[in-house]
Amino acid sequence: MPRGTSPLRYPGGKTCLYPLVSRILQNNRLERRHYAEPFAGGCGLALALLYEGHVSDIHINDVDASIWALWHSVLNDTDEFTPDRCFRYA
Repeated sequence: MPRGTSPLRYPGGKTCLYPLVSRILQNNRLERRHYAEPFAGGCGLALALLYEGHVSDIHINDVDASIWALWHSVLNDTDEFTPDRCFRYA
């Protein structure tokens, strides 16, 4: 299992479920399909499944608007995460 797949250290993370979920996907021939996680949080489990090739795509959401906004920015505003932009206020 990959370690540190999420950029967040999120409490209550589901990454510990990786061995179980990956086995369920394999045993039920559900690999290489879409994976949806309605309460993504740090997204550790979804990212681990994606990086290890168990799923083809991940769809994430979270009820916490701040978490949703973070992931939306990471996925859609990647140019804003360059070192010159991230550290210009430091």
